[in-house]
Amino acid sequence: MSDDGLQHYRLPRDIELVVVDGERGFGNRHCLPAGPLREPVTRLEEVDFVLVNGSESTDHKDNQDVFQLLPIALRHLKSGTVISPQQWQGGKRVHAVAGIGNPQRFARSLKTLGLEPILHPLPDHHVFTGEELSFDDDLPVIITAKDAVKCAQFGLDNLWVLDVTAVLSSDLLSRLAKRVATLKKSN
Repeated sequence: MSDDGLQHYRLPRDIELVVVDGERGFGNRHCLPAGPLREPVTRLEEVDFVLVNGSESTDHKDNQDVFQLLPIALRHLKSGTVISPQQWQGGKRVHAVAGIGNPQRFARSLKTLGLEPILHPLPDHHVFTGEELSFDDDLPVIITAKDAVKCAQFGLDNLWVLDVTAVLSSDLLSRLAKRVATLKKSN
């Protein structure tokens, strides 16, 4: 599995899934540096599955499946302790630090849990420093699971991770399972 690997043609692949942000779609439909895309929209005609995160994209209708990311747990990064969102006792105000493509969606996820995030957006694939996760107060800091792998080394006591799960339709899961089974038979 590869994040942003679609454009790396030398990377071997058996199944290609593209995840599209349902809120932002394809922006101005131009590739970098003139727009947000790494590949032209026509590349979607060659992939196996187009997964739309959140609301249905108005930009592309063919072969797309909508899914949702739902928060399921908060994990203390240093200790590994996992709690349900209902068990959170860190107060409502939190720092939300996110080096992902849509940090506002991350902040909204925290708001659905009754939290009041102070958002600190960083560029997608950001290389973190411990200083970026330290603030002049004692509020907890919550980051994404994607960012957690880059931040575990800092060993901060007030650093938490919002764990999410992807809710996929049974139809999509069935089609994906069939595709995997076909690959197993051919190998």
